Formats: sequence, structure tokens, C-alpha cells
Amino acid sequence: MRQTCQFALILAILFTTSACLPTSNTLNATTEPRDDTEARATESFDPYAANPRLEEFNLPPYYPETYPFIIEGSQKEQALTIYSTTEINGWENLVQAFNEHYPWIKVTIVNTELNVFERYEQEILSYDPSADLIISADITGWQGFLDKKQAVNYVSAEDAYAPAWLKPAPGIYAISCDPLLVVYSSRWPGEAVTGLKDLSQRIAKNPASFQGKIITYDTETSASGYYANWYYTNFTGSTGWDTFQNIGKTSPGLRTSGKAMVEEVAAGQANFAYFVSAIHVIPRTDLAEKIKWGYLREAQPITVRYAAIPSMSRHPNAARLMLDYLISQEGQLAIQKDGLTPYRTDIIDAAPYHLDKVLQEVGNNAIFMSFDPRLQDPAIRQAFIERWKQIIQPVLP
Repeated sequence: MRQTCQFALILAILFTTSACLPTSNTLNATTEPRDDTEARATESFDPYAANPRLEEFNLPPYYPETYPFIIEGSQKEQALTIYSTTEINGWENLVQAFNEHYPWIKVTIVNTELNVFERYEQEILSYDPSADLIISADITGWQGFLDKKQAVNYVSAEDAYAPAWLKPAPGIYAISCDPLLVVYSSRWPGEAVTGLKDLSQRIAKNPASFQGKIITYDTETSASGYYANWYYTNFTGSTGWDTFQNIGKTSPGLRTSGKAMVEEVAAGQANFAYFVSAIHVIPRTDLAEKIKWGYLREAQPITVRYAAIPSMSRHPNAARLMLDYLISQEGQLAIQKDGLTPYRTDIIDAAPYHLDKVLQEVGNNAIFMSFDPRLQDPAIRQAFIERWKQIIQPVLP
């Protein structure tokens, strides 16, 4: 009889525990929504966390019971350094919202024009690594980072919310999926531009009017330019190369900064810029009367921006908190306000700009620029650049 009671008690405990585990990507919200719009767009949730320490920091009850140890560890560290190549204005919304949960962590974001992975390697060699979290869309950089086993194999507390295809390797999580756009002057008299194929067809009809009026990334010197051109032509094949053939006849200007290209179009120094990330366009409400933009509907490249904790992180607990926050519902809404494109399915209605809305526009023509071993092959890269240079007849700034 005693054994029967014990068995029944074990069954009851197992049933209760399983009921608390996340079961799908439509779990409840991570924190209290910040305004009525967000509240309407999210599911109701139990505000009382099972662990008092989780409740104290307004964290969801599905976080692991050991999570308070990470929080306590971060209180001893009190700092977090993020290396990023993302050209946005300081991550103000993200840092402010993060510090509402963890006010003792001083967040320093180093937006460097250098390759963040090369910089991290140099610091390791000099025994002075300072990056606690790396955020980058550099595909070959990430692949090399993984080959050297430099990423901490951390399973995020928000892991259930990240689709498998946005977790390319243990410890590496996508934080945003940002489309590349065509940007054009509001003074341009023609109809809305719907992609590079559309632009190419217009050039063919009246090439003189486009001469010297188009700018884009330099594929040879810009990793962003190489990835965008490579994925676009890999998807479109000969049709894509024909498109570039027409564009090349206009002597396009080559640039290394998406932000600079947007400002050139706004200033009237160029009429068109293509392969410009949405992070430089969507937040620029101050330029709404000067520029217009469109998707590349025939083949829409989408930059996947990843984050991971490097193995030599000096503040690994603070880095874990930030990585979890970036994937969380509240964090995804915060990065959207900073210009990135969130992907969590449970904030679609709350986010004015969201991956789902991009996919509704471009359908099956979305190209996610994720890991591909061919990008690491120097011979493939050199052959591609040589072909591109023969077609694009650039004018350097």
C-alpha cells in the first residue's frame, strides 16, 4: 500500500511539471506589455512566476529554476560589452528596456567598421579579449568562429521561441531578419520600383536617364555587398546576371555604407540605391518626404543577424541575460524600435514592422542569407567578383 501511494505521488509530480513546460512557439508573453497596443497583440499570461526571484525581475515562469544564479552572477559582473557591425543609432531602446530588468549592468556597445571576428581574434592573441557578446550578419565570419569552437554552447531560456532554422549551431541565435531594399528619390517621376528586375527593365528603355544615378555596395571590398550579390544571383541565375548587365551600363557608384547611401539619395546626389538594409531605411521617418523604398519582389535577400557569447567572455552571465532578452518578446519589440526586423510569431500584431509582413509581400521569393560553406571558398569568391566586375562598370566616389 505504501509503494502504491508513492507511485501515485510520483505520477502527480510528473504531470504537474510537464504542464509547466513550453510546448510550442506560441507560448505566453515574457513580460508585462508596455502599452495597450502590445497588450492587445499578445496572449494573456500568468504574472506570478513560480520562482520568487523570477517574479522579482518580471521574468516568465517557464524560465529554468536555476536562472536566478545567472542573475546573481551578473550582479557581481555589472558590465557587458557587445561587439557589433550593425549601423544603428546606439541601440537606445534595447539598452533602456534591458536595464529596466537589470539596472546594475552597464552596457557598452562597440559598433566597429572592422570585422568583429578579426578584432576578437587579435584581442585573444594579445591576451586582452573584451567582447562578451557578438552580434553580426557576417556569414563567413560566423562560420570561421564555429570552426574554431569559439562560441559558448548556451541554450537560451527563450530557445522554444527561436525556430530551428534560425539556430544554425549550438549557442548561436538569430535576433533579426532584415530585408535588403531598393531606395529611390521621391522626386523620381516614375511609378513605384518593385525590384531590381523592374529597375533593369526601365534602364533598358531609357538608359541615359539613369546614367550615374544609381549607387550600391562594392562587392569586392564590402562583405555586405558580396553576400547580397552572391545570394541574389544564386537564386535568380542567368536572369539575375542579365539584370546586373543593364544596371552596369549606368556606371553605378560603389559605396561601403548603407546609411551613407540613404543619405545620398535623400540629398539628391543619387536617384537609386539598392541592396540597402531596412535598418537604414525604416527608422528614418525624418526622410519620409525625400525617399521611397520597395522590396525586391523577384528575389528578396534577407540578412539574418546572429548573436553568440564568445568563449573568452569576461561577463558571461550578463551576456546570457542579454542574449535571452534579445530573443524574448519584449526584446524583439525593443530591437524593432531600433530599426531591426523581429521574427517572433507572437508579436506580429504588436510590431509595426515584422518579418511576417515582409514574407506576405514577397512570398516564395525570400532569400535568407544564412550559412553556406561555398562562401568560405576563396576560389568561388574570386571568380564571382571577377564576373561581377566585368559586368558592373563602376564609378568610385
